[in-house]
Amino acid sequence: MVIPGQERTEKQLRVLHNYFMKENQFMIKIREKKDEYETFRLYRALQLKIYDHNACLCEVGDIGDSFYIIIKGECGVLNPSTHDLTYPDYFQLYKFMSEVDKFLMKSEDSHSNYVR
Repeated sequence: MVIPGQERTEKQLRVLHNYFMKENQFMIKIREKKDEYETFRLYRALQLKIYDHNACLCEVGDIGDSFYIIIKGECGVLNPSTHDLTYPDYFQLYKFMSEVDKFLMKSEDSHSNYVR
């Protein structure tokens, strides 16, 4: 819902509530601990944000100012790496990837190194 929280009607809040109570374990646990009034206050505070596939939500060292509740889809966490992923040829790179049994790709920018 791209409606500002304070402008959401009781019916719109009920739609959110019904959706969350079916599919979102985090919200279900909150509802178990809070009454309906408190739960609906939370729904009014939520802001919908849609991210593109493979979008970076934050970088290592960023100071957090919010938290995310995933409504649909999934999110991964990438940890900084000090591994040197420079190999003299594709055979050596393939050998390394086979040993760790997953696909690795090196990404660099001006302020951090991380492995995707």
